[in-house]
Order: sequence, then structure tokens, then C-alpha cells
Amino acid sequence: MMEDRDRIVSEVLKLLPDLARGLRRGLAAHGTLLDSCRDSTASGMVGDNKTIGAEGRGAAVPRGDAHSSKPERKVTPAMMRTWIHLAQYGSQTMGELAEGLKISTASATDIVQPLVELGYVKRSRDPGDRRVVRVSLTEEAQALADQILAELRAEVQSALADLDDEACRCFLAGLERLAARWR
Repeated sequence: MMEDRDRIVSEVLKLLPDLARGLRRGLAAHGTLLDSCRDSTASGMVGDNKTIGAEGRGAAVPRGDAHSSKPERKVTPAMMRTWIHLAQYGSQTMGELAEGLKISTASATDIVQPLVELGYVKRSRDPGDRRVVRVSLTEEAQALADQILAELRAEVQSALADLDDEACRCFLAGLERLAARWR
């Protein structure tokens, strides 16, 4: 049943950006400490100071050195969810990506384009069928995702350690419903 547990952990990780967006929206609606949190960054998770602070709906975006050619831009929860999905499942067609994210192909295209512009996702032709375009993470984006996902995976596995498999499946089902409501 370890395979089932690993799948559940992977699915929980994919839901985190939607859950964070929903929670942030709730905090903003009640005028709580959101403003004091705006200066926080993801550097504590990644371990460096090469991030842009999270503001509003966007998350911290990794940034190269001061002379980086990548534009400074927020990564939305939908973009982060796509990033996590590609990190976990590898190269995909837009149709496969849309199906995996449970969104339309048009929405997947709209989410992927800014990630391409930022240099985190690349498009390439399928070697088996040149008509098919596949999207995948760049090496830099995959390395960052692997680091972040390893840390998050350990935290989620620890949190689920005391639950039996049925409780984990119920937990995932509840998170999926909550995330779908906040999408």
C-alpha cells in the first residue's frame, strides 16, 4: 500500500497552491495579518535569498543574480500548481496537462505561456509525432521543484504517518473538494 500512500502525498502536494490561495483570500476578506506577511519570502523553504517576496495572489518567484535576464513576475497559484504537476509527471501535451490539472486546454495554455516567458517551462516537438507539442520544466525549474517538493513531501508524509490508508484517502478527498471550491 506504500504506492497508494505515495500517490496520495503527490496529490496533496499538487493541491497546496489552490489551498494557499483560498486561505489567503479568506484572510484578506477578514482584514487579518496578510499585510504584515507580504514581506515574507520563500527563501526559508529554498534556503537562499534569490526570491521575490510573495505579494497578494502571487508566490515568490526564484530569481537569478542581479543581472538576470528573466523578468520579475509573480507566479500565481495556478502557475505553481502547473509547475508542481510537471515536476511530478514530466513532459506532457497540453491535453494531458489540462486533464491532469482538471482544467480546459485553453486554460492550461494560458497558464503555461507566462511560465515559458519566465524560462521555467519549455515547449518541444514530440519526437514520435512532430505535430505534437509537449511542455516540460527547464532544468533550472526542475531542480528547484525537486528541492521544494522533497521538503514538502517529507512534511506531508510526516503529517500522514499516524493515519491509516483509508483515513489518508478521505483526507485527500476532502482537500480535493476544498481546492476545487477555491479554484
